[in-house]
Amino acid sequence: MKIDKISMSTSAKRSNLGRKPKFQEPSSSITITLPDRILQQLNMVDADRAKGIVKCVENTLSNEIDKKLKILKISEQEGVLTIGPCNILKQIPHIKLIEISPLHYIVSKPVGTTFEMIEIAIIDLLEKIGDDQAEEKEILVNIRKYLKKHREKNALQTREIILFNVQEEA
Repeated sequence: MKIDKISMSTSAKRSNLGRKPKFQEPSSSITITLPDRILQQLNMVDADRAKGIVKCVENTLSNEIDKKLKILKISEQEGVLTIGPCNILKQIPHIKLIEISPLHYIVSKPVGTTFEMIEIAIIDLLEKIGDDQAEEKEILVNIRKYLKKHREKNALQTREIILFNVQEEA
């Protein structure tokens, strides 16, 4: 009997090897390098490293990644703009996303950058992106609306945070 290997699925190929698949869903083989301390901690989660990684990811991240804009309240009258992962914002030189927890970012701007500069950069980017990027476009539109609304009410302000260069400490 001739077997056409090109048309076989990954799971069918694996089953011919005599080894039971680890997961009951499509999976890929990868090679990663991790610090020894992480490997020791991973061993406490599961003796099988692949299963340990899956357990950690599934317990850390929710099933749906929330890309919506949110205001994280930091005082009675103040909040900071947060968002989920958003690659389109990385194209705006005046915006930096600072990760505060897995897949949650504070939207920040360099000292001296005005809110109007950010709005103009968002408008410029909105003119460039295509209809195939509807989700990213919606995020940009929402940020612009939010900035404009609060700017017009004179309800925007900045605070500086202290950042440390951690590479020098290593």
